[in-house]
Amino acid sequence: MHPVLFQIGSLEVRSYFVAICLAFLIAAWLAARRASALGLTASQIAVLGSATLVVGVAGARLGFVLDSWKSFQGDPAKIFRLWDGGVGFYAGAALGLLAVAWVLHLYGKPVLLVLDRTVRYLVLSVAIARVGCFLNGCCAGVPTDLPWGVMFVSEIVRRHPTQIYESAGMLLLFFLLKRLERRNLPAGTVLFTSFLYYGVMRFGLEFIREDARPGLMRLSSAQWISLALVVWGALELKDRLHRR
Repeated sequence: MHPVLFQIGSLEVRSYFVAICLAFLIAAWLAARRASALGLTASQIAVLGSATLVVGVAGARLGFVLDSWKSFQGDPAKIFRLWDGGVGFYAGAALGLLAVAWVLHLYGKPVLLVLDRTVRYLVLSVAIARVGCFLNGCCAGVPTDLPWGVMFVSEIVRRHPTQIYESAGMLLLFFLLKRLERRNLPAGTVLFTSFLYYGVMRFGLEFIREDARPGLMRLSSAQWISLALVVWGALELKDRLHRR
């Protein structure tokens, strides 16, 4: 793996941090182009992008810190070293989407319609960010004898490349949502399809992630959130398809 892409003096440019930055910049650029076509002004798009970045990143980091608090107790300053890796997807995505929805509501824009047209860029950003996780060696899977198992730095066993599994799954979802956008579907259909799809995928991946922490009924917290997302997405889709 390549946790450090290159070094300038004492400054290490880490692959994880570069991947996160690329993920946000590419997704923001594509979403801004779509938002412009939906009638949002340049200043409104700038506010939306800023709100998504600040709230989403802060929420993602907070989610990870709360879930892994023991590893920060000895050195609280690590909380702010985002470039070393460690974000919680669910917390970041939830707070980021809420921030976008709130700003859209303030501007009087159709929240579900805009999210339908832009959520696939969030999906794309996750696909890119997970490549950074792979290069960094975090979020890896349990040991495996499968031929595509990967040996990460300082290890002697091969593991499931769960980061690449998720990245590939998100790319597939990206193109699925693109196809759905072309259909005349009720507002919210694309958004809740992404909820259902990701919930199912993440629930399954947790079984082979090394960092999954079994809790109630031997399911991790991410799996319980995934189940809630699946139920929510399925109920919303059922309601929309019934009204169609």
